[in-house]
Amino acid sequence: MSALLNLVGVSKAYPLGPSRTGRPPREVRAVSDVTLSVERGETLALVGESGCGKSSLASLMMRLEAPSGGQVWFDGVDLASLRPRALKAMRRRFQMIFQDPYASLNPRMSVRAIIGEALKNFGVGNTAEITRRVEEFAQQAGLSDYHLDRYPHELSGGQCQRVGIARAIALAPDLIVADEPVSALDVSIQAQILNLIVRLQADMSMAIVFVSHDLSVVAHIADRVASCISAAS
Repeated sequence: MSALLNLVGVSKAYPLGPSRTGRPPREVRAVSDVTLSVERGETLALVGESGCGKSSLASLMMRLEAPSGGQVWFDGVDLASLRPRALKAMRRRFQMIFQDPYASLNPRMSVRAIIGEALKNFGVGNTAEITRRVEEFAQQAGLSDYHLDRYPHELSGGQCQRVGIARAIALAPDLIVADEPVSALDVSIQAQILNLIVRLQADMSMAIVFVSHDLSVVAHIADRVASCISAAS
């Protein structure tokens, strides 16, 4: 498999409660038999109406959840085959930008600590090196030194999303999954964040899966588009 990310027949069902005697368990199927690929350095937009399973599919790509069926391959490796330590090492290569910039950040941590947390978890450099890298990636994401010692509640939504972006790029990943990264932001800020993502991708040669329901946003950022259709459609 030459593509960076491959999904083969991936499905995800969630139980609705205990099954009744003599009847199959009730479940809701959020993702059904999805096969797609993401090439290195490209932007694939995953589009569809609310409730069609886009975010569930994004979680499966990131191995935040295990699929009910099918396989998720990253750079030729079946993620389901990895033991916890090997999966953690692989996670350094794919990161996520979440939809809600406030909910995705720890309110008890400063911006400096949030960005530096991944570097510490993966043992990337000593204290001085981590400090230097945090300042470098914060600057790339459009944050100043002033922001580094602030806490999420002291920042605007756009600034919080910049923190989330800086955290995502801190490990120089090969792939970023961005789950509706501008939908919770003011219209005036959306274009700034989109332009930032486009610039960072060009500078760092990352692949991006961009989840969105907004076709005007997709037209601005995507190389290819995959549509997500609700099971109820």
